[in-house]
Amino acid sequence: MHGVRRLSMVIAATAALVVPSLVWNLPEAAAATTLYAYADGAGGDDAPAGCPPEPAANTTAGCSLQAALAAAANGDTIALGTAGSKLHYIGNWVVAASVTIKPASKVTAPTLDGNGGNDDAHCQTTCVASILTISGSQTVSISDVTFVNAHNTIYSTPPGTGLGGAIANDNGGTLTVTSCTF
Repeated sequence: MHGVRRLSMVIAATAALVVPSLVWNLPEAAAATTLYAYADGAGGDDAPAGCPPEPAANTTAGCSLQAALAAAANGDTIALGTAGSKLHYIGNWVVAASVTIKPASKVTAPTLDGNGGNDDAHCQTTCVASILTISGSQTVSISDVTFVNAHNTIYSTPPGTGLGGAIANDNGGTLTVTSCTF
């Protein structure tokens, strides 16, 4: 019996040494990042940094909404840094990560503009899709954003009727919309 007690004490002491080493070797979860996106892709010298600048932009802060969405990882926040009264974000975008999209601090009513179906350099291919398309089973939260000039001819029934559609979420995603204007 004395030998069994000694053996159990050795096992307990060994386990105490092994378990902490396993805990210390676990990778830490990446911290969520705030990416600041600007309608002009720049933001200016006083804008918060936090997203790679556009290659053509002469600025060290900010980026376009397209660049912010491309750089975003699950859990990140995209802070829209341009007020709708100043300039609109024009185009259509795919949201491929679970993110929060909201105005940056002190920014009111940022506006995502579908350009009424008109093609130009702002649209990824053509402005005939929804302003935002939730890709796959992402969880997306959008708050305090204005959506205008949606022109969705891709998902409309019958096709080509242009029945609008600011946000397409037909791929199994979870979408929460709070205090937005359509």
